[in-house]
Amino acid sequence: MGDIDRGVLTIEDGAPYHTSAYTLTFRYMHGIQRMDWPLHSPDLNPIENVWSL
Repeated sequence: MGDIDRGVLTIEDGAPYHTSAYTLTFRYMHGIQRMDWPLHSPDLNPIENVWSL
């Protein structure tokens, strides 16, 4: 994948396809970092506040 791997950060929840052995190995081999995302996080999504008006 060449230079495209530099500085790549994925934001993922705990879905099985994000934590599979294949995905973990691929990410490790290509230096892709992972940031965990809470399962249900409407408080982190500003648009959700619109519905309470």
